Amino acid sequence: MKKIYIAGHRGMVGSALVREAALLGGFEIITTTRDQLDLCNQGAVLEFLAWEKPDIVVIAAAKVGGIHANSTYPADFIYENLVIAANLVDFQLPDDRFTAIKDRLVRELGNFPRADAYQILTETRRAAVRE
Repeated sequence: MKKIYIAGHRGMVGSALVREAALLGGFEIITTTRDQLDLCNQGAVLEFLAWEKPDIVVIAAAKVGGIHANSTYPADFIYENLVIAANLVDFQLPDDRFTAIKDRLVRELGNFPRADAYQILTETRRAAVRE
């Protein structure tokens, strides 16, 4: 059974992916709330990923706002969303317990918005069944 971490599971895309992964079966679904894990805190994210060792990381988390907030503070939204993505994508532990952890620990990565979200889940499930 593959472990899938869905960052942003309370949002529209993330919650749909959690439901779909549960319906497809074959996944141990891992989620965290903002209070449990600050995705902008690189150290906390590294520790979490090293502990959980997910096979799949889906980035459906993002700082979002309405039209006014997005147009008033565009740099804040872009910056925070880049930090979230960077922390979940490009990481290594400092003590060589894992080398190139992004290549070996997290084997698959989904980043949204993507039109092929359902396809990613179904293909991953089919591959897991074949293993």
